[in-house]
Amino acid sequence: MPGAAKRSPAVRKLATKAVGAARLRGTVYADARVIDNRVEDIETKNGRVGRLARAGDRGIGAHAVIPHAMATTATLVSGRTGCRPAPK
Repeated sequence: MPGAAKRSPAVRKLATKAVGAARLRGTVYADARVIDNRVEDIETKNGRVGRLARAGDRGIGAHAVIPHAMATTATLVSGRTGCRPAPK
């Protein structure tokens, strides 16, 4: 696991638990990936910085293939409780 998962045993543990829970429920395939998204925005006018902003999200994306069903995906983003379905 590159990046954030290497630095955070808690994130790695959560991703491992997500895959384990999916496998216990009969999936034929399951994976989890760490999402660490950072955005920086700089606005300039006449060579001067007018605005500087930073934002970021961290979460885990999980994917599972269940026999006789469509694949399902969920994303857990830090700062929110529970999971929400990922966009299709």
